[in-house]
Amino acid sequence: MVKVQRRRRARKPPPRPTTPTAKVEKRDVKTGRFLKGHCGGPGRSQFGQLGEYRKTVREAVTPKQLSAVLQKLLDKALRGDVLAAKVLLDRTLGKATAAAANADLNAVELPTLATSADAVNASNAILLALGDGRLTPDAATKYATVVELNRRALETHELAERLTALEQGASDHES
Repeated sequence: MVKVQRRRRARKPPPRPTTPTAKVEKRDVKTGRFLKGHCGGPGRSQFGQLGEYRKTVREAVTPKQLSAVLQKLLDKALRGDVLAAKVLLDRTLGKATAAAANADLNAVELPTLATSADAVNASNAILLALGDGRLTPDAATKYATVVELNRRALETHELAERLTALEQGASDHES
């Protein structure tokens, strides 16, 4: 069996740093490439900082204090605070899956969208359902997107009809 060697494309070396403040010692002077051991990027400093912050919080908060915070959150949720209930449920049960989020797509009945005014009524129904807690923000966004698409289609259709009527009126005047 004969091995076929593929021809490699010649790579252009990256441009050399031209500013006097560039860190030349981490780069090969000839090619401008970073030397071994120097990745060239700023690293993952923000992730490292976040890890340090979490570690600091874990060290500062005792299990007893954490229990007290959770109890306050539970008390607020039981008194009807929707945000507290959402936070508590998200932290204990995990965020809702796509299937669960789609389940509340039946939570509101929209009017038939035949005019632009119907789109306004549908938007109001979505906002009321969101305020009542029957819809999650994600589901409300999905509903609103569908209503907006339908409104645009209605508007385009109405404009096309008006344009046709104007053109027909203009052709009637010419003849």
